[in-house]
Amino acid sequence: MGNIRCLFFIILILESILTNTCLGARYITAACSKKERLALIKFKNSVKDEFGMLSSWGVGSDCCRWERVTCDNATGSVIGLSLRGNVMGSVRDDDLDSWGVGEEHYSSENDFSDYFAEKCYQLVGGKVNSCLAELRHLKYLDLSWNDFLGSHIPDLSNANFVPYLNSSTKLANIKHLDLSSNNFQDDPLPRFLQNMTSLAFLDLSGYNLSQAWNSENMLNMIPSVSELHLSYCSIPKALGKLRSLQVLVLSYNHLTGPISEALGNLRSLQVLELSSNYLSGPIPKFHGKLTKLRLSYNQLNGTIPDSLGRSIDLTELRLQSNWLTCHIPLTLGKLTSLQVFSLSSNLLNGTIPVSFGQLNKLIFLDASNNSLQGVVSEAQFANLSALMYLNIAYNNQLTFNVSRDWIPPFQLNIVSLESCNISDEFPQWFQTQQNLKELVLSNTSISGPPPTWLRQMPIIRVLDLSYNKLTGTLTNLPSGDLLNEVRYQAADILLMQNNLFTGSIPRLLCTRTDLTILDLSRNRLTWNIPECLGNLKSLTKILLGSNKLSGSLPSSLGCIFSSLTWLQLNDNKFSGELPNEYRNFVYLEVLDSGENKISGKIPEWTGKNLTSLQVLRLHQNNFMGKIPKSLCRLHYVHILDLAHNSFTGSIPHCFGKLRGMIELPWSAQNPDYDRNLKQVIKGAELEYIKMWTSIFNMDLSGINLLEKYLKN
Repeated sequence: MGNIRCLFFIILILESILTNTCLGARYITAACSKKERLALIKFKNSVKDEFGMLSSWGVGSDCCRWERVTCDNATGSVIGLSLRGNVMGSVRDDDLDSWGVGEEHYSSENDFSDYFAEKCYQLVGGKVNSCLAELRHLKYLDLSWNDFLGSHIPDLSNANFVPYLNSSTKLANIKHLDLSSNNFQDDPLPRFLQNMTSLAFLDLSGYNLSQAWNSENMLNMIPSVSELHLSYCSIPKALGKLRSLQVLVLSYNHLTGPISEALGNLRSLQVLELSSNYLSGPIPKFHGKLTKLRLSYNQLNGTIPDSLGRSIDLTELRLQSNWLTCHIPLTLGKLTSLQVFSLSSNLLNGTIPVSFGQLNKLIFLDASNNSLQGVVSEAQFANLSALMYLNIAYNNQLTFNVSRDWIPPFQLNIVSLESCNISDEFPQWFQTQQNLKELVLSNTSISGPPPTWLRQMPIIRVLDLSYNKLTGTLTNLPSGDLLNEVRYQAADILLMQNNLFTGSIPRLLCTRTDLTILDLSRNRLTWNIPECLGNLKSLTKILLGSNKLSGSLPSSLGCIFSSLTWLQLNDNKFSGELPNEYRNFVYLEVLDSGENKISGKIPEWTGKNLTSLQVLRLHQNNFMGKIPKSLCRLHYVHILDLAHNSFTGSIPHCFGKLRGMIELPWSAQNPDYDRNLKQVIKGAELEYIKMWTSIFNMDLSGINLLEKYLKN
């Protein structure tokens, strides 16, 4: 019993020590000095802190208790300042590692909006005080992602503040310095860098290093640096001199030509980031012990070298969006530490090597958008027990063929087999995948009704079964419990278009209150639209066109006024008038109710309220009465189709002055969703998927008033 008490006491002591070290500001035994406290107050007064990042600074006399300040536990000296802002785009690679390994996302590629939704903040200042130079014991300084409005980098060796810093030991304690993404003025680099003899981490991303003094002297000033981030900079030559480098980040630098062989000879290098440049030529040999190699979004060509298979410490290999050709080397199956492997959007052929089945730590595999061929079977996945993300989409000569009773060793979160070949029936092995958030099986030739077990699956946030030959009703869609998710949630999307589904729209869909896109178009659905769809107040797009739906348009859809941007109801058998509740669609951009039996007048509110409309299709209905002049208020409309109705009176002359018929609105030039839109141009019925955003068309054909309008 005494030993247990003794052990418990030791644990409490260790916990206290660790807490003091990590939190820094809560359990410090020694207070900071007056000199350092005043230095921090001077800094606070030199910037604008509209978000309250420094709100605790000045509360009490002990600056060690202030937020974002870390002190030495024994002496009370300030040793760390974490003043990094948090704005859209400030996510760093190590943040992504903690969030999740995947960088691409089906529903909204690279959408981290929820990641930043908690809080955004930054410091703003036109002139940053150099008083931080008084913190002579400082080891960690992060000023990244603030906005210093083109001011100079503060001189941390300013003799006016700290006379003793003129000695050879000034700022010798600094180990981590992050000045990235601050809008600092592109002056010559401050010479205080040469005195940071302990500097191990340096991030100057976004700072222009093109000046001669910077380029010639920076590498000589930081010989001990082991981690160097220079994204969005002009890169100095002779980086191969930095023999201590372990991490080198040079993304977004307009680098051209082949990858320097000198980088391959940095034997201490563990992480190399060269993505988003214009590098060409082959991938060189690397002689260091690389753990992460990121060469994506370049113009690298040739084959993936067999030598990469000898980099057995690799945990991350990103080669996507290059011009790499030929087969995937079998030797990559030796990378048993690999967790992330992305080679999408290249020109690779052959099949996925069977040796991949030995990558038992692999979490993320993306081989989409290539020309892969052959058969993928159980062998390629034999030991992939850690796999969570699988994307082999857009390899239309690749066949995914596994046995009906296969039980995979993994539990996937995200899978896309779009435009690959799958056996005719719905793959049975998905019944074992209980953690699915996204399932994309579009254009995979599956046929027959969805299996009954699918209904028992947890709700899949993104489900795309479009462009297949699925039959039966929509009642077997996943309807189990919604998976609990942490930090990041995808937009809920249900895509079932271009199948052979029959029956009515099930009321079960009305429980999917988080749905943002619902596409059931181009099926054989009948009956009316359930009124309860109006409960789905997160919907931005509803596409029900080209079915056999009938009845009146439900007025309840008007309840979705705050989010709906696309309502496509064309080519059905709807009757009655446009519900008055649709006047609330102030954000609606596309309204397509063509090819129906809708009657009555075009409501005046169409032009007065629906001012965001870009497309208004009322083609081939039973509208009558005068065409309201209020339609001339639709300044963004570039497709206006009123053809084949029974209007009376005259066509408004102001139609000739519609601004959208001359210049496309910005949102039409940058569409966020590609859907079919039917148009009749010069008597020919055409269908557009992407190009509709570039079409200007006013169709008034088949209207008795047209001749009178043309004469006037």
